[in-house]
Amino acid sequence: MAVIKDPIMVNGLPGNMATLVAEELKRGGFNVVPYSLTAEDGSNVCELEGMDSMLIRPSERRGLMERVLQEYPGLIAVDYTHPDAVNRNAEFYVDKGIPFVMGTTGGDREKLVELVKAANHPCVIAPNMAKQIVAIQAAIEMVANHFPGVLEGYSLRIVESHQSAKANASGTARVLKGLFTGMGAAVDEMISVRAKGIQINMGVPHKYLDGHGFHTYSLDNESGSVHIELKHNVCGREPYVKGTVDALRFLIRKTSKEEGAPFSMIDVLHGW
Repeated sequence: MAVIKDPIMVNGLPGNMATLVAEELKRGGFNVVPYSLTAEDGSNVCELEGMDSMLIRPSERRGLMERVLQEYPGLIAVDYTHPDAVNRNAEFYVDKGIPFVMGTTGGDREKLVELVKAANHPCVIAPNMAKQIVAIQAAIEMVANHFPGVLEGYSLRIVESHQSAKANASGTARVLKGLFTGMGAAVDEMISVRAKGIQINMGVPHKYLDGHGFHTYSLDNESGSVHIELKHNVCGREPYVKGTVDALRFLIRKTSKEEGAPFSMIDVLHGW
């Protein structure tokens, strides 16, 4: 197993995605540091496989992170915190010169992109880290670019279901909504399902109620004679974890500041 020497700080522990990513990185030979940014009301320590990670609250960040950066020069961050912290964390990463993978959805995405573009700061920002779904998204984007207006007269209905702990609407759904409306479709409704009873009726297995992503995009013409449907259902978090690791490997190769930042998961697919 090849050891990755670059120090990696996984922020968002003890959250589910941060924990799974940190454990996957440790198993993959990455140098995961024993620190993580967390919420103000979080605990002090998170136990991972063979390592206790010290959790740093926002009020402690200024002093403790200086010590972390001195102890681990060349630090790279993976962010799975909370939507409310996205922009604040990104500003911190840019200010301290920390390359980062932003897996957290939400926040003000326009300001996020403007920030890193202005600083030409190396990072990967994506609403979805599952490479297979991102590849489908890229295909739809190509269709949208080549055939603008092809869905004029069609109505779009989106239903996305995620675990009840997900604080915001699906970033992937918002991206695909933009692509379909860019082809002329009118949004009929976008529904975010977080109630477990409804999710069971949708076909979500009981064991994945606390970790899934079910998406259905329906397009209908005005007469109702044409129905087009795209569906992607993910049980568990494995595709997102593995995609995050691939994004991190990609970013490690791109740590020198260069034109093109921020990178997306589509860039990761092209560069992998």
